[in-house]
Amino acid sequence: MFKNPFRKSEQARFVWREDGDELVVSLEQGDKQFPSADWSATRPDTSGAIASLLSEFAQEDETAPGAQLTDADLRLTPRAVASLNANTAALLGLPPPTPLALDLRAQNRIDQDEFRLAVRWVRPGGQPVRAKPRGALLLTESGPRRIPEPLWSLHEAAEPLTRALERSERFEALARLREQWPEDPQLPIESEAYLKDLRVHYASSLSLKLKTLTPDRTEFDPVLFSARSVSEAGESGKALDEEADSILAPSAQRLFAHDRFRREAAARPVYVLQNGEYLFIDPDLRPALDVVRKVQDAPEEQRRSFILNPRKVMREVLGDEQAEAIDLENLFIDTEQFSERVAGVDVWRAPVLPWIVLSQKNNWIPERFGLRIGEDYFALPAKNVEQVTLRIEIAADAGKPDADVEGLLEPAEEDGPAPPARIPVNDQSRAALASFAPFAQLGDQSPEAEHHGDVDAWDAATQGKLFLVVHDNFEEVDYAPLGVTETVEEEALPPIDPPDLLQSTLKSHQKEGLTWLGNSALAGRPGALLADDMGLGKTIQAIAFMAWLQEEARASRRPRAPFLIVAPTGLLGTWRTEIEKHLRDPQLGLLVPAFGSNLKLLRDEDSFGSRDIETGKASLDAANWRDAGVVLTTYETLRDYHFSFARTRFGLIIYDEIQKLKNPGSQVTRAAKALNAEFTLGMTGTPVENRLQDLWSIMDVVAPGFLGASRDFEKRHPTDNPDALARLKSQLTDPIKGRPPYMLRRLKGEVLDGMPTKTVHAIRMDMPPAQASAYRDLVIRAAAAGAAGTLGKGGMLTTLANMRGVSLHPLDPRQAPDDLDAYARDSARLAQTLTILENIATANEKALIFLEDLAMQERLAGLIADRFDLARRPTRINGTVPGPKRQALVEAFQAHPGTFDVMILSPRAGGVGLTLTAANHVIHLSRWWNPAVEDQATDRVFRIGQTRDVHVYLPMAVHPDPDLAPSSFDLRLNALIERKRKLTRDLFFPPDASDGELGDLFREVSLEREVTEEAPREENLSGAPTADASASVSPLATEETESKQETVPTELEAATEAEGEPERGQSAVIELDQRSSERRTLSLPRPIADAQIRLWRRGPGEQRPTEEILALFNGLNIAKVTIRDPYALATYFARRSQIEFLQSLRSTAGTLESIMIEYAPEAEGDLDDARSRTQFGSDYATSFGGSAPRLALVRRSKRARDDDFHDRFIEVDVRHAGGAVKRHELTIGRGVEALYNEHRQCTVTYAPPGST
Repeated sequence: MFKNPFRKSEQARFVWREDGDELVVSLEQGDKQFPSADWSATRPDTSGAIASLLSEFAQEDETAPGAQLTDADLRLTPRAVASLNANTAALLGLPPPTPLALDLRAQNRIDQDEFRLAVRWVRPGGQPVRAKPRGALLLTESGPRRIPEPLWSLHEAAEPLTRALERSERFEALARLREQWPEDPQLPIESEAYLKDLRVHYASSLSLKLKTLTPDRTEFDPVLFSARSVSEAGESGKALDEEADSILAPSAQRLFAHDRFRREAAARPVYVLQNGEYLFIDPDLRPALDVVRKVQDAPEEQRRSFILNPRKVMREVLGDEQAEAIDLENLFIDTEQFSERVAGVDVWRAPVLPWIVLSQKNNWIPERFGLRIGEDYFALPAKNVEQVTLRIEIAADAGKPDADVEGLLEPAEEDGPAPPARIPVNDQSRAALASFAPFAQLGDQSPEAEHHGDVDAWDAATQGKLFLVVHDNFEEVDYAPLGVTETVEEEALPPIDPPDLLQSTLKSHQKEGLTWLGNSALAGRPGALLADDMGLGKTIQAIAFMAWLQEEARASRRPRAPFLIVAPTGLLGTWRTEIEKHLRDPQLGLLVPAFGSNLKLLRDEDSFGSRDIETGKASLDAANWRDAGVVLTTYETLRDYHFSFARTRFGLIIYDEIQKLKNPGSQVTRAAKALNAEFTLGMTGTPVENRLQDLWSIMDVVAPGFLGASRDFEKRHPTDNPDALARLKSQLTDPIKGRPPYMLRRLKGEVLDGMPTKTVHAIRMDMPPAQASAYRDLVIRAAAAGAAGTLGKGGMLTTLANMRGVSLHPLDPRQAPDDLDAYARDSARLAQTLTILENIATANEKALIFLEDLAMQERLAGLIADRFDLARRPTRINGTVPGPKRQALVEAFQAHPGTFDVMILSPRAGGVGLTLTAANHVIHLSRWWNPAVEDQATDRVFRIGQTRDVHVYLPMAVHPDPDLAPSSFDLRLNALIERKRKLTRDLFFPPDASDGELGDLFREVSLEREVTEEAPREENLSGAPTADASASVSPLATEETESKQETVPTELEAATEAEGEPERGQSAVIELDQRSSERRTLSLPRPIADAQIRLWRRGPGEQRPTEEILALFNGLNIAKVTIRDPYALATYFARRSQIEFLQSLRSTAGTLESIMIEYAPEAEGDLDDARSRTQFGSDYATSFGGSAPRLALVRRSKRARDDDFHDRFIEVDVRHAGGAVKRHELTIGRGVEALYNEHRQCTVTYAPPGST
């Protein structure tokens, strides 16, 4: 047992001992050992760290946690020990991290059986040291040291390779080694370049990418995934994306799928791709790939059957025993793209915007493609697409404005104009050619691969030969049933009484709903949309309506026919239960479940187990429900068996959660439109989820043609036109000639009597100094990028996300100190929250806090427990808490009224499906773009069953500088949310923030747009309103000239080292250098002008500002330069430009220690990734000689799910006196390459370090 001899004897201290590979930590004082229950009281300085540690590893693996607290001690697995940060490890008395470096050397080539790794621990200079790893400890002559991450994981992955392995085992181990290899060049890892550049992919799952699907032709390729991608998608709850999550980059995927995989008749264990890139196939994956390869060469009928149901075919070929052995169900992945396209043959293709000239030949592949140049169209033969594309790209790389295409285009018509010899090089022409690429590839096939036979011309209306064709009303209204467009006589309709079958008593608004539904049916309407707020009883209104319809049928006033209820699977049981609960016997008659395992009882004898979409025939016998009262099915079953359902004319079809049909081009929407009903009832609480087109799609199922054609629906109702939206609402919700409206929507506050009052408190507080400083830095950089016009959508969203985070707290909660009170004092929102809770605690009431970040949830829980002396930490509900456990936590929270308690919830996970009426206070510590998310969260408290007044708090952080205060992120986001809430409530307005709205938000918070606001009324906890405030900020102005430099005429040192602020009222000016006697001045907001931002704009042919930019760093000591540019290595000129810039920067600066270049390996260029890296490394070493700064080339996916790698930045970290490092930022449109290519436009913005 190791004990620290330097601690004072009277203080309890942590000691550790080894138990196998695990470490056991206990708290001792002399001979006394404290039970773990007393640790918090004995060593309160460690309670937060230990709680965070236990929470982190409990969420990682509940069955075998890496950190486990017993009654007497804390047990840590090697992975947990390695993952500890230095502060937590020191608090627990564990050894310090090892200063040694891990040295990995290859012995022999990886394709040789004698290959192995030599693993050593070395000092920084490379001298080997005798050291023995044991668990996460490294035993050395100077005592034990901890092996921190990522060294520990890398060492664990390297260990199997220290001995000779069989080929398949060797590549599997190499793939796992590469997964653990960190990109950070600063980490103590020594290795030769051969290992660093080695790329070995480990594929463990597959999906299928559909290449061609026509009535007579099916082509597909395998798409491979790693175990990590599958796991991350599962944790996030998102479907895998075959582009973003594929294990291979696009070029490697093409090489594998089109060449390597098709060379052999069966799958290989390892595929050599290109230049040090290998693909290892998991042994369990190989049998499934064998089936894919076999079917690729099978006749068309077998390929079509396979693509319709790949799992079924794989299981039939492999047999049940082998399918279970390889876990086929989880091994084969239904990706988002695949499941949408392959569930049936009705593949919808978005129209190609460049004009397509129809071929006269009987072939579905267009032989000529149209390009619009100016006002004329010209035809492009398929065989010439590749050549034209190549010439465009060569011209673009050379900076030329147009490309030579002489002889490659043809007239579109016999009497049309002659084609041009040159076409412009721009984004439009490149995008048009990109859309032709699939046709060019299909048109250039070998004779062996040609498809022979008669193929009908491709027609989007009849693509889906296995789907019923419907009148879709997309281009124009070609289907509108009687009762929608025809005028009806204005006459009184009889009142609707509750049916005798109904044994439950309807509330007044539910009676009104029944009357509305009955009158809609009596008026001959084809359907209606019930869009009541959640909790108002849509289900019982629908059940009462069904009972009334049956009474009408028994009285021979309506035809007798079964009812069909289509709902998500999880709600079908609720429908059965609610029918039994609210209706007397015999209820609605026979209830037929037509989903899941029940389908086998309904099949036609000749169906042979097939689905309708596999055969184009009805597989279910409609006689099974002809005399039934109700048929229950799911949306998925409806899609797969819509031929069967379409044979029955139902008396009523109910679509519960009809927003499932919000996509007008989806297969399930097509299937729903094919059904036949006397009356269709849609039910939803959210008629518009994402965009206004959702509403059109839903209504075109319920009342076809009523809202016109899809093509011009949003043009007729633009979301930025309140009058148009008001007309749409009136069209849907106002009676027509005495007839009921097509839609009924009521909110709880409008129809429920006795609901308590809900008061919203918008509370502002000035940011503390640390938060204000961090926020100001973000504003300065946002303003600089906005002024330059170089920030794309991804960069804009990243900036907004950063502002959102800093507005909560300037310090990442994972780096928070143990003094949580001090941590809270640096956040205006946290400070407000604690003040609010003090008042709630005094009243012995309960509160919900909605907060997104899990680490911040953990910190806040500890802070609240300590501040209010709670017996336990507040309960947390987030995505890591399973459903059954959530309900248990809710019941515990609800069980003790009259006591102070707090629950912390994630807005998404805790915002739906929970009833928490024991609380009557809601604090939205995190705000969401979508007001519907926030309102759903508030409705956990404000709902039926709440007896006390509800208070909703919106804490907002406001910058203390009067020039920045009105544009503070929290205020602008609140204004956006309130605008959308009002529009969403009063009109049919999409609740999610659009790109335009987020762009407006960015312009407001970056001071580009003037903000003049009337402050919303604010209430403090005593109920006294605070004073209103209004302010305005002048917009950031720029001027366009032929050649511009916008710069504050002061030195760099003044921008980075000056102390104090200019006196209030001092004017700030940017001077435009016109390189002539004329000079103009531009006014800037004072905070931005004070920041000394510089902006250069150069057009094609103008002198580059390279020398002026380099002069900013003259004589400075640069610790690190980071270039973030997806295209940094894409072309030869781009690579040379990076090296030239870095050489010039090192010559100008005093020192330059290290360089990192982030780039996207999938960016299309003149070389593949491996050769680009090799060439760049060689050129870099030659250019710099033996004294080159440390270089790291870091791959960063341009296709990542939540990371839009598009914008181009340079970060220069300058080391100042005393060792402090400050960051200077350059934003460069078109990247460093634009500084050396006078044919391109060049825009550069420089932002110095912010004041701290």
